[in-house]
Amino acid sequence: MERHQSSLPLLQQHTLFIIDNEPVVESHIVSNLLHQLLFTLQVPQEHVRLRDEALLLDSPSQRQQALSLGRWLAAEAASMSPEIQFVFFCSAYTRLNPSTFEALLRELQQQTQGPHWGAFAMGWGLSDPQPTIIHHFAAAQSQVYPHLDAGTLWSRPAFEAIKKAYTEEPPPEGVERDFIYEMSVHLKNTQQLQLLHSELFCPVPPAVDNYERDLQPYPPNHVRPTKVAGAEAAAAANKRQLSAAERAAVAAADITAIIHKDCVAFNSGNRHGPVLSHQIFDALIDFDEELMIKRDFLSEKFTAEEKMADGGKYQKALEELEKSRPAFIVEPQDVMVAVKTHSGSHSSRVPLLRRLWASREVLLEQAKRHLGAEHYAHLQMNKEELKQLTEAYDALSIRFFSDTADPSLDIEVLDLPGKPAPEGKRGLCVRLQALLKEFLAAPAGRRFLVVTDDDTLLNFRHLLDLLSLTLQPPIPARSFLANLLADDQGYRAYAPPYKRLAEEIRAHLQRRAVAAAAAAAAAANPVAAATPAKDSRYTPEQLTAASHLYGRGGPRPLEAVSPLYLGERYGYGLSGGSGAGGYEYVTMGGGMVLDRAAATLLVQCVDSGHCSCPEDGTADDMLLGLWAHRVQLPLLHARGMHQERPADYHPLLVEATTPVSFHRMLQSVKGTKKIFDDYVDVGDYSSGQSSSGSSNSSKSGGLDELIEVDWIDYDWHHAEEHRWLEKEELHEIDQEDPLLPDGIGDLLNRKVKRGTRPMTPEELLEHEELEEMHSLHDEL
Repeated sequence: MERHQSSLPLLQQHTLFIIDNEPVVESHIVSNLLHQLLFTLQVPQEHVRLRDEALLLDSPSQRQQALSLGRWLAAEAASMSPEIQFVFFCSAYTRLNPSTFEALLRELQQQTQGPHWGAFAMGWGLSDPQPTIIHHFAAAQSQVYPHLDAGTLWSRPAFEAIKKAYTEEPPPEGVERDFIYEMSVHLKNTQQLQLLHSELFCPVPPAVDNYERDLQPYPPNHVRPTKVAGAEAAAAANKRQLSAAERAAVAAADITAIIHKDCVAFNSGNRHGPVLSHQIFDALIDFDEELMIKRDFLSEKFTAEEKMADGGKYQKALEELEKSRPAFIVEPQDVMVAVKTHSGSHSSRVPLLRRLWASREVLLEQAKRHLGAEHYAHLQMNKEELKQLTEAYDALSIRFFSDTADPSLDIEVLDLPGKPAPEGKRGLCVRLQALLKEFLAAPAGRRFLVVTDDDTLLNFRHLLDLLSLTLQPPIPARSFLANLLADDQGYRAYAPPYKRLAEEIRAHLQRRAVAAAAAAAAAANPVAAATPAKDSRYTPEQLTAASHLYGRGGPRPLEAVSPLYLGERYGYGLSGGSGAGGYEYVTMGGGMVLDRAAATLLVQCVDSGHCSCPEDGTADDMLLGLWAHRVQLPLLHARGMHQERPADYHPLLVEATTPVSFHRMLQSVKGTKKIFDDYVDVGDYSSGQSSSGSSNSSKSGGLDELIEVDWIDYDWHHAEEHRWLEKEELHEIDQEDPLLPDGIGDLLNRKVKRGTRPMTPEELLEHEELEEMHSLHDEL
């Protein structure tokens, strides 16, 4: 619970923090940064702005504006309070070193006073080593754009220039792929504003040699790396003709770098990190181990004959036990995978895709390998667990749909009413409509439809984890943090500073939600709020500022992101012109996910005639986005899903992102397999070896180092709990300490709330805490 002791006036009072985070799936990640800003550094709530709040809470017209990165930032620039001198713009993965941050601000203030005060923006600059499709094949190294995970710092005049660029000189309408790149190009063309490269903004996570997670506050000190790929090309961007304000800013950064050896800000993302949070992942392992023990106890109560009886008491008891599995975890049997192909690929792409990932047998082997060598050996001994894993993947539905059926390859043709599907892109659209109906005709247990191309390279395990993250309430990240702070099963609820901060956050969000509702009503476009189920697993406080966009589908509204439309966000016309007629869409090559509620909305639109297939050959993924826009189905962006090849993205961005998918095969089978092994089927900290035997993806660090890297939310609150337990073991917490309201007995009497209903994420977090308490109990 340590707070920064020294005063940081420029950071705390004169800097606006703007965070580009995606709703729900990045809440556990950005909660680290929020805890640092709101608690450790005590930055005012009004000085911290998050994009997920605009996407979840604002009126439809304001949300439409927030879909464009440039227009969202322009709106934030228009509402800046007078005391703001600097703007720090970053992602959910950015972390700060406050003392160095303040030192840079002081130096900038001194260097840029008077005639030198003007527009400048600095960060770690990226420059494409070769033309790439996602950047419209612009010439190599012709444009510098920021590594947003490393953070960017803007002077007030520079940030106000964004408003001018998008209100007075908006870009032309068109397809938008990489929003930060597109904005950088537009600012250069209209405002002559370009990013200054600075090594103070570090694009790679810190080394961990001198960091003891259990003993030191998060984040660790980050000594600036000496060698980073692409650094020379990025630094060359500063050799252009600079303005007086830019020259002064470069001088301030150089002076700061000489005095301070660590980073102002740094990226915490790593492609070996898990998609699920480390804490929940560990709790799930504990839960599965307890489930195995319960199965063993149950097995001892019945004879061999009783266990073999179909529909007998043993099988019924086993089925009842399985119902206690956490409700927010997606299993293979919950998913229907639809691979779109055509007759020309039946003998080439389809067999290769099945060897890489698109078969139940291959995915089962990958799942077993992922458990690690030691656990895999245990699986060999525990036939029951191996049987359950096998049954889960046997229940997975993977189907190939084409324009021509081939029973020998298990390739189907969708049932189209009336005449056959037309040729070309209109035929793809008609088949997509039929696919939605095919999915809804499947058993209700198939909760998710995953659509890929026949050259989509997918990490299915990471996709399941990503979907699991969507089975949490659609609340802003700030509300997610408040729930952690106010967890009455842990220590934090008894810490007065945390209790006050949770109350402040919820009051702030309530004001925001009320203002958004008033704006929607004034625009004659009110949206009725969903009502939680009467037996909701969450209290009203835990659902503070739940989004009105969700809750239209499913039996338990507001307990998941439903209706769900998930994938990599592209846009058309969001930033160009007025932006009012633009829309977002999931680019299909990287994979697209719908839940049943979303598919139902789209099929209703198709049946009504409002979502039809035009004659002009518009791409089916763009049409689906247009239909989603018509039925007010919001898109949830997944940064791990990629429309293009790894080579089409900057290497530092590939290293910073846990992969879910990439797109496009190479001409050779060997080359495609290497891409899959090296960039898709990557290992992470939970494996003793890479997921693929031939992969070099784990060579960025040894296992011990990977375990210690910032695994998403396994930082401030987990480290904090370890330090509290350490204090208890050393008898440094008194009987009267507010952390133990019922005395030391309180430590030993807390129980995990576990019944026949599924466990909530909060209860899983509590479960892990309880395990550590049991360890202390054994010592006592």
